[in-house]
Amino acid sequence: MGTIQCNLSFHNDSINTSFRSQENETSQLINHHLDHLKQQFEEAGLKTGVINSQAGSQPAKTSYQFVNKTLFDEKA
Repeated sequence: MGTIQCNLSFHNDSINTSFRSQENETSQLINHHLDHLKQQFEEAGLKTGVINSQAGSQPAKTSYQFVNKTLFDEKA
C-alpha cells in the first residue's frame, strides 16, 4: 500500500478530507470507498465538503483552505 497521507479540515460547517498515496493502486482503492466514507460522516451528523484521493508524493492541491481547529478532544 505504501505511505498514505490524510488531511482533514473542518471549514464552513463541512468536513473536508484529502488522501494522497504513493501507489496508484492504493489511491484507486481509496477512491473506490470514498462514498462509504461520505456516508459514515453523514451518519455521524457531519456535512461533507471536498473528499478526494490522489496518487503521488506531492501534497494535494485543493480549492479550499485548511483551518487549524481541533476536531477531536484528545483528553476526553
